[in-house]
Amino acid sequence: LTVKYIVDFYGGCLFGGSSQNLWLYSICVTLFDLFAFQSAEVSRHAIGVMYCMYRANFRVCRNIDRMTIMTLKALAGHLEPIALQLEPTTEETQHTAKELSESDLDLALAKLKRISQGLDVLQEYGTLDQSLDTAKKDQKLLPLLLPAQKNQQRIIHNLVDLYVRRQELDLEEAADCFMVVVDGYKRVPELQMHALTLLCHYHKQKQYFAEAGMCLIRYILILIEHMGDEDYAHYVEIGRNFDPLFVSPWQPLDRVMAKSIEAERFEEDQTFTVKTLIRKLKEALGIFLRSELYETTVLVAKQLVLIGERLRMYVGLSFYHQQIMVAYESINASELKGTRFLGTYYRVAFYGEKALPLLHGKQFIYKELKLTKLGEITERLVKSITSQANGRLGGEAQVRVLTDSGNIDQSTLDPNTAYVQITHVHPYFTNQQLQQRVTTYERNTNISAFYFETPFTVSGQKTGELREQQKRQTQIYVTGSFPNILKRLQVNVDQTVIVNMSPIRNAQSIIQNQVSDCCVVLAVCLCIFRS
Repeated sequence: LTVKYIVDFYGGCLFGGSSQNLWLYSICVTLFDLFAFQSAEVSRHAIGVMYCMYRANFRVCRNIDRMTIMTLKALAGHLEPIALQLEPTTEETQHTAKELSESDLDLALAKLKRISQGLDVLQEYGTLDQSLDTAKKDQKLLPLLLPAQKNQQRIIHNLVDLYVRRQELDLEEAADCFMVVVDGYKRVPELQMHALTLLCHYHKQKQYFAEAGMCLIRYILILIEHMGDEDYAHYVEIGRNFDPLFVSPWQPLDRVMAKSIEAERFEEDQTFTVKTLIRKLKEALGIFLRSELYETTVLVAKQLVLIGERLRMYVGLSFYHQQIMVAYESINASELKGTRFLGTYYRVAFYGEKALPLLHGKQFIYKELKLTKLGEITERLVKSITSQANGRLGGEAQVRVLTDSGNIDQSTLDPNTAYVQITHVHPYFTNQQLQQRVTTYERNTNISAFYFETPFTVSGQKTGELREQQKRQTQIYVTGSFPNILKRLQVNVDQTVIVNMSPIRNAQSIIQNQVSDCCVVLAVCLCIFRS
């Protein structure tokens, strides 16, 4: 009770201005340490003090933004031993990584587990306090506290999962874990950018350079959002110039919100500078060149030219223009030879209520490297699903591949068996889009719609004579677009469109596809001839 009254009494001093941020951060770090204390009584008191601080923040500011940011920063300090193991080994980090023994990491994992348990107790404190709040002055605190507490637990769970299961996680699972951490650090941009750097490194390790480049683009957009007013005014247009890579235009963070986040920093951060912007753009330049997205390479280089001209960086300008020349030459050569393949796409659906509870009933579009064959992705996914199902069921789980690409009646499936349905899909474009998107790059960038076709006849057989052969075209849409930070995007089932084609329309469709392919070849040849 004494601590409760002290925190309530001095709440105005703690949360009345930004001058106490360092002190507030230090208190949060200490409280998280005490969360993991072996004495249950000490841990319980620490949790109670943290709840009182959340309540004081709410009473002074009518929100808990400051405590949310400071607890995230404090939590990042406790997650650092785990995060270090996920960083690329360089000369700077190699010495630090060697100092962390297995026992140190085991202690860090045990501590994080107790912190996560303490966050559950924090929720119980909030529920109990609301029931005793007869004046109802804090009734709006709990709806704010619960999302913050759940977010912290998700960050802990996913980072620990990345470290503990790093050998068995497949590409998509690991990227999803990283993405949860990135979104969880939304209120602390420097931590969000660090998580994006880890995800970018992970994609580069696996040779997914397009996804690594998109991580850097998102990093750059966050960086621009949180620049000072003068730099922001000069470089916000650079962020908007990347709009062609996304389905919807970039909406920069409101300047009032950006300033409020900046006010929570307790030391001057050298991350949000023009120097960092140039460094990350140059890094993206090299990665997109390796991914064969030469047109995006040109786009990035043009932004560096804008900065170079403003800052009179003549040596840099010479290099950037050389990179533009290399990119255009690569475009010309690849279109002439027809050797540029920017990805293969598959629709993957998972079933298994008990074997795959987190994935059951979900559909995704997977983007695979170049000309990945159906057998290759099937083998990889079956291996990954077998590992997941075995861990979930605690034994030898059965995994079945569903070869039919149609709708699945889930009531006929065994909940203890893991099912996967894999279908090759193509990017879907309207007739108008086909006329606008001519090159290989244009038909593999900023795509969010796909389709696959299944033959059928009135008699029920899949194939028959030409006069009775029909075709069912299924159009599916994802949230977001490819290329993306993630290798897989979830299908928006509500947007799925099914079109049945009569025999005449089926034959017409075949002819149109052949004509379209010929037009692409002619258009590319014309471009090469003009150059």
